[in-house]
Amino acid sequence: MCFSHGIVPSPWCQSIIHPILKDGKDYRDPLGYRGISLMSTVAKMFSSILNRRLTSYFERNNTLCNEQNGFRKMRSCLDHIYTLCTILRNRKLMKLDTHICFIDFSKAFDSVNHTYLWHKLVKAGVYGNMLRTIQSMYTNLQSCVRLNGTLTDWFSVETGVRQGDNLAPTLFALFINDLTTDINALNCGIRLDTNFEIIDRCVVISSFRVIDCRYPYEYDGGHIKSAENRYLHSMIEDLLHQTSVQVLIFHCEFSQERGPAMLRHLRSKDRQMNTENYPALNYPEIYLLDSGYNSFFGTSSDLCDPIDYRPMLHSDFSPDLHHYRRVADVRHFRSKSKSWSSGDRTSRLSRKVIF
Repeated sequence: MCFSHGIVPSPWCQSIIHPILKDGKDYRDPLGYRGISLMSTVAKMFSSILNRRLTSYFERNNTLCNEQNGFRKMRSCLDHIYTLCTILRNRKLMKLDTHICFIDFSKAFDSVNHTYLWHKLVKAGVYGNMLRTIQSMYTNLQSCVRLNGTLTDWFSVETGVRQGDNLAPTLFALFINDLTTDINALNCGIRLDTNFEIIDRCVVISSFRVIDCRYPYEYDGGHIKSAENRYLHSMIEDLLHQTSVQVLIFHCEFSQERGPAMLRHLRSKDRQMNTENYPALNYPEIYLLDSGYNSFFGTSSDLCDPIDYRPMLHSDFSPDLHHYRRVADVRHFRSKSKSWSSGDRTSRLSRKVIF
């Protein structure tokens, strides 16, 4: 009923603020407290359902910029932290200076203008019952403060997304989404090298090569666009004689055996070649595609050519499998490879990339 009519009960628009003193702050300073808002449990459940629908719509339509990782499924701010730390570490080894600007939004969630927020929702294609319901949840917002068990008078809240509301992070992400787009359009980023670019808070890998370690008949049956088929150790070693330093992303069918083995082989040969220049490497940045082509095809088949998936154990290619096993010298791999089935995948490298 609430969603169909775009109206929610007025108690759902009320929140009780419970102030908690921040560590090291003076209890006499009102700004030294963090306000925890308590709202209706039913309202939070309803908001959670709306948020699930809204985030699903945003992901399907690529509404949010790729630079945004916070509060998104299969993403984390740790991804940005890891990438940034890796860039800084490698640039330090190359004796290059790096200048980064960090921006901390003060009272970010509390500063969102509702009128601008509705405009951004409409611009993103959110309207009808969804828009009316969200607007209803932000109409006549009221809060009070509970202190020593006593409630203050109720007061109106005219700005900001609601603290403790499941929708709040998604609405805030949409509200600031134009910031990344506008900054990128300025083309004022600091160019670090051929592989990475930092634009204010955004770190982007801009140059990479995908190394497909599957056998040729698997590769011909469908592969990531622009991926290179290198299934022999000699093919991997050829990379060390190429002058352009790029990020390498290895994978096989499930990224459990051949992909990790070829990655380790390259790293081993790279260290041998640069013994006198330690810790310098020809390829300081190498990654493993999480769950391999099997997972990638399931989520991003439009980036494959041809758009198909041929398993290694395909019954029509048994002779090819036996042939390439001999050619590739299977002694380099375990005889019963977990990459040949979709079973338990407990053995993982620590450095992975998820597309």
